[in-house]
Amino acid sequence: MRFREEGRIPLISMNHRYAIWIVSILALCHPYAHSGPLEDALDGGAGTYTTAGTGSWGSTGFPTHDGVDAAVSPQISIGQKAQIRVTVDGPGVIAFWWKVESEFSSGTSFTASSDVAGAGIGPFTDYEPGSLVVVNPSAQIQWEYIQSVSPTGGIQNRAYLDEVYYLPQPKRVAGGITSGDKFGLRTKVAGTLAAVGSEGGVDLFSLGDASNPTERGRFSLLNDSPRFDLDGTLLVVGDGDDDDSGTDSGAVYLVDCSDPDNPSQIIKLKAPTPTAYTKFGESVSLCGTMLLVGAPTSANDVDIPGECFLFDISNPASPEFLSSFQGSDAEADNFFGSTVELEGSKAVMNGRRNTPSVLVHVYLFDVSDPKNPTETFKFSPPVIQSFGFGTEALSIEGDLLTIGDLIANDVGTFGGAVDLYDIGNMESPVLQKRITASDGEENDVFGCQAQLSGDFLLVGAYGDDSQRGATYVYDVSTPTAPVRRAKLEAHDQETGDLYGFGASIFGNRMAIGALGDGVNTGATYFPYMPWVGEHYELCPTTPEITYTGKEYTLPLNATGLWNASSDSTWATIDTTFGFGNDSIGVTVSTNRSTLPRTAKISVGDAEHVITQAGAPGGPRINAPKKLNVRNRGRIKTSISSELNVSLKAKATGGAKAKVRGRNPYKVIVSKLKRKVTRVKLTATDEFGRSSRKTVKLKKK
Repeated sequence: MRFREEGRIPLISMNHRYAIWIVSILALCHPYAHSGPLEDALDGGAGTYTTAGTGSWGSTGFPTHDGVDAAVSPQISIGQKAQIRVTVDGPGVIAFWWKVESEFSSGTSFTASSDVAGAGIGPFTDYEPGSLVVVNPSAQIQWEYIQSVSPTGGIQNRAYLDEVYYLPQPKRVAGGITSGDKFGLRTKVAGTLAAVGSEGGVDLFSLGDASNPTERGRFSLLNDSPRFDLDGTLLVVGDGDDDDSGTDSGAVYLVDCSDPDNPSQIIKLKAPTPTAYTKFGESVSLCGTMLLVGAPTSANDVDIPGECFLFDISNPASPEFLSSFQGSDAEADNFFGSTVELEGSKAVMNGRRNTPSVLVHVYLFDVSDPKNPTETFKFSPPVIQSFGFGTEALSIEGDLLTIGDLIANDVGTFGGAVDLYDIGNMESPVLQKRITASDGEENDVFGCQAQLSGDFLLVGAYGDDSQRGATYVYDVSTPTAPVRRAKLEAHDQETGDLYGFGASIFGNRMAIGALGDGVNTGATYFPYMPWVGEHYELCPTTPEITYTGKEYTLPLNATGLWNASSDSTWATIDTTFGFGNDSIGVTVSTNRSTLPRTAKISVGDAEHVITQAGAPGGPRINAPKKLNVRNRGRIKTSISSELNVSLKAKATGGAKAKVRGRNPYKVIVSKLKRKVTRVKLTATDEFGRSSRKTVKLKKK
């Protein structure tokens, strides 16, 4: 249900059901009293609660929505009211779960209101979600339970309120944005930085103080709708329309944001073999030292299937091309790579097939060996539908994957849905839940955006309420049973704002674009969840490092103060504490053992696992066991080793042995005085490991 301060929505009543009686009878056997203040029972830290009317609200352990405790009204008689209130600073959204147990099908109401207006709820048998858009500062929110008929005393007539969460939502428009710029076209939040796209560039905002998003610098380019990703202090901007190497050949910009007031271009990256109409950079995704770039092609060239590219950006100034790949059913005009997402060793992207009908598939790849990516699974929709095509509705967090299906008809044509998968076994993903909005309607386009962060999922629905738009926050800590935490709407929304067209979440911070606001000027809202603790993110893995070691920069996304540590002396870091986003220098030393090894860098609950290969085995001397010689001998010797080696030779019986050349060597033995001379060969590699062999020389 939705409620707004301006405008009154009629009270809603429903016939009570048999289930109410069951719950009520159980309640009679269960004590309502539950120790603890209302603030604990209502969970979300919205503020200090007060009560008014008849009796006092209390805390109960049954029935609850969160399984712990809830606020419960007093049992009141005809003509009596029981109220509970809290004051919050708008603009923002207050979300909650509520229910009424009543023996009557009418004459009972439970309303949520602010200073101006309210709405009601009837005798529901279970908790229902509610939300209220808060416009004004210091707005008093009131829930009021009213009994208009005389109870018989056989049922516990009470109202319940649980999980009340307030999400402040400041609004921003970057300086210089004008009508038609569509500010908020895309958004990305990473720690204390947010990037907001518009036609012609990407603006940076600091979210160090979540209540006051601060505009920083801007990276400008000519592309009308740049795709971008942000990790630590590195911004990657894709420009599929770049024409430097041919029409729509595309390019990707790597941008240093360590000084967010002055983002500076590091390099303009092109495809290994730039080709017109490939649209290299139409989609991009960053994770640690890896960059995934989509090149889905443009409709102007139907002979080129889409393609994806992987780069090592350990040194952002000199990216190393690792591989390119396509889906297993690659064909012309399939737009493979329209959207890409990279998380550690997992990558996902979409593509379209035009035959036998327009079907959009989603492909899952194992990129643990980035030079040889392997397709592990292909998700195929059962009917003609979008299934993630052309949106940013693909997201990976750990072993969870979301796929947005923005034109699914579960709740009506174009109502939309989001599928949540467990991809722990990449060859056999398991659907955990198909999520639809409980208040969804046709044309909501729920699932146009879907992003995971920690235990939360943010879903955009820009078509909601005549394209005013909305976004939904879900708790997916139990993936098979996601819980709606809030429905977000703009406090100043109007028809056509398209709030939720761009939507991104990181921990407790969000950025939601409304590109239609102000005649397509656009705006971005930055709601946040004050009750959620700090969140940290490191790319979970890095491709295996060779035994020789490596130095690289590890991006860190953080919403607050952090401490970093390494559990191994052979993997060291150059900084151990800080605030907000940063880049941690990592040095991996040479592995002198033949065994592989792992190390872990930790920041809070975020971990980055380093795997390093073992060194090759020790040197092995290849030389004959014995030779027949005259007055001098020549021993041809080679050493099997992948490392740098040296060879020494020593002869017995007064003979002289000298090593000539480089591997393979020649050992010259002279001044042979005895009938049998033994030459001792010693090979040593750069790790100090040695091997020995004796060659017997017999004088003719």
